[in-house]
Amino acid sequence: MIDAYKHFWTKAFDFKGVSTRSQFWWSYLATTIIYIFLSIITGIGVGLNDSLGKLLGLIFILFGLGVIIPSISICIRRTNDAGKAWPWIFINLVPLGGIYYIVLLCQPSLPVA
Repeated sequence: MIDAYKHFWTKAFDFKGVSTRSQFWWSYLATTIIYIFLSIITGIGVGLNDSLGKLLGLIFILFGLGVIIPSISICIRRTNDAGKAWPWIFINLVPLGGIYYIVLLCQPSLPVA
């Protein structure tokens, strides 16, 4: 999981490569765990001290903003690896398109020619 998360950050601006299913889902899991941890810590901080809560809330927001570009990048790389072109990420804008996109993200990698 740590290697996948390192890959997530080191390839943050690589929109043309590929990412395997395991790299995508492990980095997604790691990011989700960090979000949960930060939200719990922020909630505790708000309960203890208002200033501490604001600081931790700011850290939570900055982390959320910081993962936007790497998340888009890994989604595009995973879509490429599943054999679709990068514009398929916009299927999420269609009603129920997110379900198809999750199925697409779960597809196996195409064999390397």
